[in-house]
Amino acid sequence: MKEQLLEYLFKKSPVALSYHKAFFDKECFPYDCEFLDVSNTYENMMGLKDYDVIDKRYNEIFHVGDVIGDEWKKAYQEAIINNKTVVIDVYNKVVQKWIRITIFILDKYHFACMFNDVSKEYMKEQEIEGILKVNIDMLCVIDENLNFIKVNTEFEKVLGYKVEEFEGKSFLSLVHKDDLAKTLNVIRGLNEIEPISGFINRINSKDGLYRYLEWYIQINDKYIYASSRDVTEKFKQEVKSNKFSFMDEATGLLSIDFFYKRIVEEMERSDRYNDPLSMIILALDNFKTHILDYSVKEDVIKEMVKIANNVIRKYDILARIDSEKFILLMPKTNINGAIVVAEKIHKALNDNTHPIVGKFTASFGVSERIKVESLKQWQERLNKLVYNAQEKGGNFIKVAEFEEKLDIKREKIKWKSEWNSGDIEIDKQNQEILELLNNLMDISSIEMNFEKTIDQLDVLIKNIVKHYSYEEEILSNIGYKDYDKHCKIHKNLIGKMFQLKQCYENREINSSAFFSFMADDVVIGHMINEDMQFFDILQFNFKQA
Repeated sequence: MKEQLLEYLFKKSPVALSYHKAFFDKECFPYDCEFLDVSNTYENMMGLKDYDVIDKRYNEIFHVGDVIGDEWKKAYQEAIINNKTVVIDVYNKVVQKWIRITIFILDKYHFACMFNDVSKEYMKEQEIEGILKVNIDMLCVIDENLNFIKVNTEFEKVLGYKVEEFEGKSFLSLVHKDDLAKTLNVIRGLNEIEPISGFINRINSKDGLYRYLEWYIQINDKYIYASSRDVTEKFKQEVKSNKFSFMDEATGLLSIDFFYKRIVEEMERSDRYNDPLSMIILALDNFKTHILDYSVKEDVIKEMVKIANNVIRKYDILARIDSEKFILLMPKTNINGAIVVAEKIHKALNDNTHPIVGKFTASFGVSERIKVESLKQWQERLNKLVYNAQEKGGNFIKVAEFEEKLDIKREKIKWKSEWNSGDIEIDKQNQEILELLNNLMDISSIEMNFEKTIDQLDVLIKNIVKHYSYEEEILSNIGYKDYDKHCKIHKNLIGKMFQLKQCYENREINSSAFFSFMADDVVIGHMINEDMQFFDILQFNFKQA
């Protein structure tokens, strides 16, 4: 009765199971095995009936390369020889599934197998593989033991190790010893709701030197997904010129210079992954007129920073703009989440009493960024909100309304003499692009056929892509030292341009906002921030010619 019950339980088990007898040659090597029984779940999963396999040897059923190939054979031989449990993943061509097989020994001659369908895991891994290949950031997947599972080729380019050298390697083994403690603290603080953004540590490269990497880290189930950017050269150059520091010494916050670099990167990330991004500007009320002593002012500032830091989340980024004004960036946060943070800081300030000043308050401007809004426009909106809050008497939170978000108007852009590059064709192309852009911004302010607007937008984009290509050819010919970096910026802008064009076509963003992005980022912003760096070289070559 007991044996019949066990056999019934085996057959009806919700887990796919098989039961085997091993055969040994004269040297006691397991050269084959026989199927003694399989569960009903095994039949469904593997596409084989019990009468197809029971009392038959492995070599009678499977051939090398068929269904699950000889991987399973090698695995059970390893399990028997070493008397240990072995786990393998194989692809079943008949049922088109990835199957995880756990082989465990019962006695000297018998073993059993448990089968699990892991196709979803493999589909997810293939999706990750695709993302790793196309992304221009350094991307990696790390397991729960902090070993690299996957990295993309950007890791290879920056750190010098081959992609295959990373896989299985300990992440912590590459971290500078002085950064180990803070890195571990960051990892321990990870959870599925709150990612880590803007964390910087030093990572060892294959040449023995350390690179400063800035990380964005998210945990999902048992895996850690991370992207990073190499900020080494930027850090060295700006520290060397004494124009930049990462920290504001008075408050211990990020310096405003570094904050603005971080915010631009977060805006790019937000646009690329369609994540919400919110910001708060807060200004202490009556700070300049009511608090006269400098040391007391600084003490109040430190008190305010302490209060805010106790409230904000670890992935939020706080910086000091000037003597009494602060700016808080909140990645992956929509307007509702930003309001909650503002209300918490507001309440904590009102509940606090300074030993000298007593009660001090602040006014808040809160806004979620629209997809194509430039930093300048976004900050101007927030400053206006703060001003309005203080006009009402201070100690007030002003939130951007939906209508205010879309109210982006601008004057026609006139060509300036300082934008002349020294290359006649480059200047001609830039002026043609500017004229097309001005025409489109005029169109955005009046009623016009949407399809016609899209047609003209396509002409503008085509001209920009053509211009970037011509510019890259010129830079290559003159041997421009930052050629690769400049091409990468072009690639980013083109990708973002097409992404936002799709949003515009889907009516997710309005025309004035989109064309404002085209002006501030793609045309004028790129020319001022990037192109003007090589104008001197072009002008020198023109004079020589």
